[in-house]
Amino acid sequence: MNISAIDACVASISPTRPLISVLTRSLNRPELARALQSVVEQSYRPLEVVVVAAGAEPFDLPEIDRGDVSMRLVSRGKPLAMSAAANVALDEARGEFLIFLDDDDYFLPPHIEGLYTALSADRDAVLAYSSAILENNAGEFTGLLSQPVQYSPRPLHNYNFISIHCALFPRRFARECRFDELLPLYGDWDFWLQISAFGRFIGTAQNTTCYRVESGTSGGGMGANANFEKRKIARVHIQKKHARQRNQLDAELREIAAKLDAAWQQSDFAKARLLCARSIALNGDQADILNWWALIAMQTQEWPLAEGLLRKSLHLIPNEPAALANFAQLYAATGELMHARVYAHLACFMQPTSAALRNLAVRLGVLD
Repeated sequence: MNISAIDACVASISPTRPLISVLTRSLNRPELARALQSVVEQSYRPLEVVVVAAGAEPFDLPEIDRGDVSMRLVSRGKPLAMSAAANVALDEARGEFLIFLDDDDYFLPPHIEGLYTALSADRDAVLAYSSAILENNAGEFTGLLSQPVQYSPRPLHNYNFISIHCALFPRRFARECRFDELLPLYGDWDFWLQISAFGRFIGTAQNTTCYRVESGTSGGGMGANANFEKRKIARVHIQKKHARQRNQLDAELREIAAKLDAAWQQSDFAKARLLCARSIALNGDQADILNWWALIAMQTQEWPLAEGLLRKSLHLIPNEPAALANFAQLYAATGELMHARVYAHLACFMQPTSAALRNLAVRLGVLD
């Protein structure tokens, strides 16, 4: 018996580990056997799999060595839309925690273990998520679907950064939150937004699930599985449905921004720093707030913090002139004049009409 098998056996008899249900909506595609096998190969135990037959034709589960993993096939005797099949799976699950796995995708062995470890370690979190490895229909690696490790709720209203098989959540939300059966796709996005109203999510740095984005017919993937008209319809529906929650977040962010401006004007850098942190916790995609926070850190000579914040800002908006200028000032203050001149020159190149940037470049000896 190898180490993974021993770990699985030990986990399966541990009285402190809850049952986790893997929920699979299936059209009986050939890839179903691999998806189910990837569940059996998980290091976490105990597990069950609930497979919901979503197609018109009845079928049996593939013949695989299930080990100690319980597998059930659920059929309503009629075709089901993917959102309806998801709700059936939620109702049939017995586990304390739930995770979806569509029949054309698969997990890597540490996937569920890593998500459970992260979620159970943080009592305030209501969902843990990972990133995903992308594959084409030939099974070839095409890239990573990297999710932000530092979660903030506002970006989730702009785009879905959590693939359906990347998230683990408690079953109690299956009573409060449901897949919207009016949506042609993006049902998982809508479902995550519903759960987000109950608390914050926690991201992990793991890439432990494989997403075949070209397979399927939902229209939400890539290549042949891309239907931009369906995406537009679904996006409009979701934006309208969650407008109140989104507007509340935006109102809170505006209030914080006003207080931050007042604290900056009063040179109350301690208060300003706390307000920046609060704002970023709500929306990590704010390059301007990251810039502001970096300026505050520079005022208190926290150079490594300032540098890290500016790098995050430039990651969001590459070559943004204000962040480049702040980098120039940071390096000038720390005596790294060569780096300061490079950033000042680039800032002027990106915004040549700015008198402030030109003055900075002149002061650093980049321009005459």
